[in-house]
Amino acid sequence: MGRLALFFPTITHQGNSNIAYPSDMRLKIEETWLYTYPDVMVVCGEEKFGNEQQDILLNPDVITEVLSDSTEGYDRGAKFGFYRTLSSLREYVIISQNSQKMEKYSRNEAGQWVLTESDAEHPGILLESIDCELPLSEVYDKVEDS
Repeated sequence: MGRLALFFPTITHQGNSNIAYPSDMRLKIEETWLYTYPDVMVVCGEEKFGNEQQDILLNPDVITEVLSDSTEGYDRGAKFGFYRTLSSLREYVIISQNSQKMEKYSRNEAGQWVLTESDAEHPGILLESIDCELPLSEVYDKVEDS
């Protein structure tokens, strides 16, 4: 799963003004004052930073988290609740570490979050905000299903 961050830059620099950040970029959620390190964030357009060092991002359009047994409850619950307060966030992707499955939550025009799942029957997720497909086969390449 560590290669996931490497995958995003290749799909977001195909003529689009999107920038992918790996897990060493900190995110500040201003409404809750939470600081956290998502696995991957993508910004479409101009980034907004929370400091002069530009190591605290304020406006991701896409956030991706890889679930582990110890973080799954938090990533799906409270953390996603914090993420939903970000006005910039359009898509939240959750990737299972224990099975070949991805989930995408997209904010629709009414502000509701809509779930799309990817598994063996539905082998990819379209990330509309960055105009690319996240194929299950690429995400799990060289990863054995447990």
